[in-house]
Amino acid sequence: MTWTCFGIISLAVVLIAMLVLSNPQAAGHSAGQEQEKPKWLRNKPLMKIAWLYFAIGVAYLVPNLYQTGYMKAHGFSDATAGTAFAAAGICSIVGGPIWGIVSDRIGVNKALVIALVCAAAGDIIPILLPNAVSFFISAAIWGSTLGGLIALIQVKASQQVSPKYVSVAIGFISVFYAVGQMLGPGAAGWLIERLGGFPAAYGFGAVVYLLGLVLCIRPNKEAYQEAEQKKSADAEV
Repeated sequence: MTWTCFGIISLAVVLIAMLVLSNPQAAGHSAGQEQEKPKWLRNKPLMKIAWLYFAIGVAYLVPNLYQTGYMKAHGFSDATAGTAFAAAGICSIVGGPIWGIVSDRIGVNKALVIALVCAAAGDIIPILLPNAVSFFISAAIWGSTLGGLIALIQVKASQQVSPKYVSVAIGFISVFYAVGQMLGPGAAGWLIERLGGFPAAYGFGAVVYLLGLVLCIRPNKEAYQEAEQKKSADAEV
């Protein structure tokens, strides 16, 4: 019944979209603008964002798929595990707008760093304290940060190309995200079966988020160095 309702709602959304959505008119461009077309694999900032998106694709499905099993392995009932998962879903609804407000206040880079730290914490908390409160806190954290991470990364990607190619750039990095989604669940399942159970999978997710954090911080250092070099050049002039 759940899957039937999901299918009916999805079909309704498709039909409404066909009636409501339309392609925007193509913006005019000159020959000079045509030269702005980025070379995707040579665009280092965009590639770093693509690999960060890949990391999120690998990690975010770990609690999404395995939290219920993790809780049941610790003796919690189906109802309690389901309630925790529902809490994550509720938090995911409000998470995106909240992270958008945060990014407007402190900037996309800082918001992305904080979101990655929160996502890693959401995986680490149940490992350290596998009790009901920790699982619910974890669910609230990873539920609320998922939508925010996706939105922030897409905003960051859109800043690396001219407005004309924003949709193409997001499509490009989404390929990396999709590959991560394919690899992550299998890797986590293998870790659960072979290397220490659910804590190993959650630890794997946290490590991937932290690796993504390194990718996120490095462009900031480069931008800082460029800014310092520019200040030095201006001072010399």
